[in-house]
Amino acid sequence: MKTNLAYPEIENAYSILVEKYGDSSKAVMWPKGRQSYRFMNLLKPVIDQKININTLLDYGSGLGHLQDFLKEYNLNQISYQGVDICKNLVHKASSLGRNCKHIKDMSDIIDSYDGIVASGTFNIKYVYDEELNQKLIFGYIEYLISKCNKYLSIDFMRSNVDYKQKTAWHQPLDPLIDFISKFSRDIEIIMHPLPYEFTMRVFL
Repeated sequence: MKTNLAYPEIENAYSILVEKYGDSSKAVMWPKGRQSYRFMNLLKPVIDQKININTLLDYGSGLGHLQDFLKEYNLNQISYQGVDICKNLVHKASSLGRNCKHIKDMSDIIDSYDGIVASGTFNIKYVYDEELNQKLIFGYIEYLISKCNKYLSIDFMRSNVDYKQKTAWHQPLDPLIDFISKFSRDIEIIMHPLPYEFTMRVFL
């Protein structure tokens, strides 16, 4: 039985979508309208000036739409860097003037950033074994925290849903809070307005 959902499969899936939909949220598997809600949940403390950041890493940046969101909210002073494992997404984003680059794995992230966000990056299973997948995701998050100076924000799909795709990862809340609490006790969980998702904000 096949147990791994390999990076080439993930990259191929997104490559097909960006060829079909172009510069659209559909190309990164977001239904129309939901992407702006996610971006707002991820960055509202920055927009509200609760926290000040000068540099921002968008891990799993896709087409780099978050850079346009920053401009929309007059956050042009923030130096944006998007990174993604999918070459075709990065090529499309770069061709449209967005500051995105291709990485092979997390070790390619060398610099530190005031803020790091990950939108939808951990909504897929990297391996089908759930215990191992959780371990991998926590390892990825810990690495991001090591590169983050002030603020980390990640959105997830909730675990208490009626239907789950085999390849989708629905993050249980309690083990996530226990894990993140090792690094910070200043945590916000946002459960609205999207009913099947939540956003975790971590102030470091």
